[in-house]
Amino acid sequence: MMPDMRPLEAIRVPALGVAMTEALLLRWIKTTDEEVLAGEAVAEIETDKLVTELVSPATGRLVDLRSLFPLDMSTILGSADRTRHVVVVSEAPRHGGLTSEIAATVQEELFDVLARPVLRVGARHAPIPHSPALIAAAIPSEADLERAVRWSLHGKVDES
Repeated sequence: MMPDMRPLEAIRVPALGVAMTEALLLRWIKTTDEEVLAGEAVAEIETDKLVTELVSPATGRLVDLRSLFPLDMSTILGSADRTRHVVVVSEAPRHGGLTSEIAATVQEELFDVLARPVLRVGARHAPIPHSPALIAAAIPSEADLERAVRWSLHGKVDES
């Protein structure tokens, strides 16, 4: 199933560094609900300095929520049921937001199916600053996401 081809806005890409915080999504390499292997490219982006591919930190499936209201919980639950691992990511704070609601619902509905508890990756519990360096420290990094995915898959994180 191909995602619809609505015009795409610029997206934030904090993993590219403080000097490059915005990028244009050129194309999706993988489609919604398609299996993605660790290290495989999922999208191609362009910044004012380069064109690069974003790669998946782990094997899984892409889920496109399309809208937050109404929230398509059946797609989320179906994917979680197939993979048995869920990491919910947002640049918003982890507490009291949409990711909290998604995590709670998945955990309640699929408690006996999940291999590990649902993890949330989000901004630090503090006001988001204006300084680019402080913003980079406040919002989740690629390393934060990778650590959460590794814990979800393996139950431990090698910090070396």
